[in-house]
Amino acid sequence: MRKRFLAFALASICGVWASTAMAVPLFYSPTDQPGTLFEDNDLDFFVDNDDNGVISEGDYLYSAVEFSFAKDQTNDVKYSLNEEGDELVAWTAIKVEKIVTDFSDPEFGAWFGTIDDATPMVSVYTGGPINLDTIAGDPTMAAAEAAVKDGTFLWAFSVTDDPDTMWQFIPTSLSAYDPTEVAKAGSSSPVGTMRFALEQVNGDPIFLPITLDTTFFTFGDSFGDDLVHLRGSGDILGGQGLTYAFARSDVDVEVNPVPEPGTMILLGSGLLGVAGVSRRRKKKA
Repeated sequence: MRKRFLAFALASICGVWASTAMAVPLFYSPTDQPGTLFEDNDLDFFVDNDDNGVISEGDYLYSAVEFSFAKDQTNDVKYSLNEEGDELVAWTAIKVEKIVTDFSDPEFGAWFGTIDDATPMVSVYTGGPINLDTIAGDPTMAAAEAAVKDGTFLWAFSVTDDPDTMWQFIPTSLSAYDPTEVAKAGSSSPVGTMRFALEQVNGDPIFLPITLDTTFFTFGDSFGDDLVHLRGSGDILGGQGLTYAFARSDVDVEVNPVPEPGTMILLGSGLLGVAGVSRRRKKKA
């Protein structure tokens, strides 16, 4: 009876893992530091909510994100993405909540973002009939969003009530506030830097919390436990040559997944084997 129960339990766990498996590998780190680092390339769109022609509080920033490869915790490239069957893409929705532009303020030029109403800040998908590569040249915002969301939903991350979560952008000049100037800048010309720390709000809960070091927050300190599910940083680049998107971005995203259930099964079987040997030895004694 015990053997049957064990076999059923293992088969059930394997079945659950198979039903949620995907082609994209995730690398686990035994510490609280990220295990998987994703490199991405984004197309950024601007919605002028107050129709004043510049980026200001209350405006919206959207991005179509295409992850190009996965790296392990040593920063070595381990897997190239965007191939048939393992496309990993995301849609980001950010509301510019606060902009500090006072030269006397130590937070000069800092933008702080929150979620676009009830929409998570980052929604991740895989697969789908439309490969984002095929329209990456110059899609409309609607076409880019459709290409991202046509696949299978995986996870969502967002700014939450957790005081560790945040989205920050630091422009390199005041021209970053003018979307027409950003659109004129070259694709290799940074107009500012961005960093974010988010909590998982939907999807399979397969990520462990990772620690924010003391240098992660550009302005101010964390007021929480310094733990989040996702963190990232990178550059916002000019949108020269694009018709609909006004900018591009190059960002690294970091997560740390839990160990694969398959690994846990092997470990559990090994421990059960040791326990069996121990019992047999006791009986002989």
